[in-house]
Amino acid sequence: MQVPAKPSDGERLRSLLEALDLTNADAARICGVAEATLYRWLGDKGPIPPMALRMFALMKHLQAAQPLLSVSWSHPDDELQDRLDGITVEVEV
Repeated sequence: MQVPAKPSDGERLRSLLEALDLTNADAARICGVAEATLYRWLGDKGPIPPMALRMFALMKHLQAAQPLLSVSWSHPDDELQDRLDGITVEVEV
């Protein structure tokens, strides 16, 4: 029996960005890197900092928990902030 191949970090990142409905430009700004760097990450042409993958995974989990939580993200870029406003978390006790 063959074990399915584990997705590459680039594939994982692409999947997370799609789930969050973030553009590559948005993701690059969030990470504080050039868009070219993000494209290298997506193409598995350079190492993706583990913290970047964890951050987007956390954002995805928080977005899925929206019925129970409300979290807001803050970014100095107004255009990016508008896109992040859709991801809110607020703890209901």
